[in-house]
Amino acid sequence: MSSDLEVNGALAVAVIQSALGPTRPEGDELGLACIAARALHDFFGLTGMKPTRTSPASPWQNGVAERWIGSCRRELLDHLVVLNEVHLRRLIRDYISYYHTDRIHDSLEKDTPAMRPVSSKPDQSARLVSLQRLGGLHHRYDWQQAA
Repeated sequence: MSSDLEVNGALAVAVIQSALGPTRPEGDELGLACIAARALHDFFGLTGMKPTRTSPASPWQNGVAERWIGSCRRELLDHLVVLNEVHLRRLIRDYISYYHTDRIHDSLEKDTPAMRPVSSKPDQSARLVSLQRLGGLHHRYDWQQAA
């Protein structure tokens, strides 16, 4: 079950991607930034949200975004060599999935945003197994019944 924030965020991404189109023209970064800004402005208008502008080079004004970017950099990008934009997009998509379904958060009392059920040891013969996430960079552990 998705939260309103996830649905709104997915809608914002869809609006921006449709505004930018499938290809990126070379040397037109400023034009792309204006298109993306316009798409975000339209998105906020449609959803009734009121955007708050932050000052340039003022990371303390948007602590949530800065915290997520820092976590993504420390937990993923500092450990890999990104080959191209398509590779980066796949890594970020996989990290977002990991972040919401497997990574515990102290602010959620060591639960995940997806609120996964706590698994207890089913019986004495069960063993703990490691499930690789992000190509083995991170792991999730769960119980497996003995054969």
